[in-house]
Amino acid sequence: MSTILETAHLILREWTQEDADAAFRLWGDAEVMRHVGQPFSSVEVAQRALGNAIAAQEKHGFCLWAAVEKSSGRVVGCCGFHPYDGGAALELAYHFVPSTWGRGYATEAADACLKYGFERLRARRIVALTHPANVASARVLEKIGMSYVGVVSSDSLEERLYEAKRTGE
Repeated sequence: MSTILETAHLILREWTQEDADAAFRLWGDAEVMRHVGQPFSSVEVAQRALGNAIAAQEKHGFCLWAAVEKSSGRVVGCCGFHPYDGGAALELAYHFVPSTWGRGYATEAADACLKYGFERLRARRIVALTHPANVASARVLEKIGMSYVGVVSSDSLEERLYEAKRTGE
């Protein structure tokens, strides 16, 4: 498993199939998934999701990477990117287990990923989408310097769109 980034408290690394239990603890948690979608129903569903993440990493050079807490060595979340707008932009996303909420991990990981997206992946535009009721996520995006653009709708779902653009070109 390859390390992508390190922050003060986290290591962001590629997923492996051995992470299936940790992925299920994350994405199977109703609180984590409250603003995202249905919680995963089984470890098998988590294994399929990890297969997709591993394939995305191989294809694009990015995915939502496993976030490992340095102090415990546990996978406590994920942070990284999806292709957005047909690949014209990157979509920043993150999820963390509730026991870590309030520790600044989402902000720390998202900030590091934003810089990585511009510096290493050479993205020109990075976006993030958040459910209107997810105030904590909106605060994270604002703290890392993303700007609120407006509301976008897809599949009868409304989300708040934030963006950041690479500067200096």
